[in-house]
Amino acid sequence: MIARRALLKAALTGGVALPVAAGLLRTAHAEDEIPMLRENDVTAKSLAYVEDAAKVDKNAFPTYKKGQDCSNCSQYIGDKGEPKGACQLVLGQYVLAKGWCKAWEAKPAQP
Repeated sequence: MIARRALLKAALTGGVALPVAAGLLRTAHAEDEIPMLRENDVTAKSLAYVEDAAKVDKNAFPTYKKGQDCSNCSQYIGDKGEPKGACQLVLGQYVLAKGWCKAWEAKPAQP
């Protein structure tokens, strides 16, 4: 009877592990499915987000300085050199590293 219990336990454990593993694979692929923030999105408009910092209207945003972009903003979460990353102000969408918005704030100096 112990052998039967061990076999049943192993079968149930495997039966649970397989869906869990499948869920992890779906999560890994979900990163590829995260949409990009686009300039015409409501969130983008509220932040005055532009996909290319070189196109910032300097008259409308006089605080903008050349060289500011999402990749060097304190709100940006992304790997250096990657074309896109997450933003703490924009949930569920990526922003372009070369983008900019009116909430831009310099990253703290790294020691």
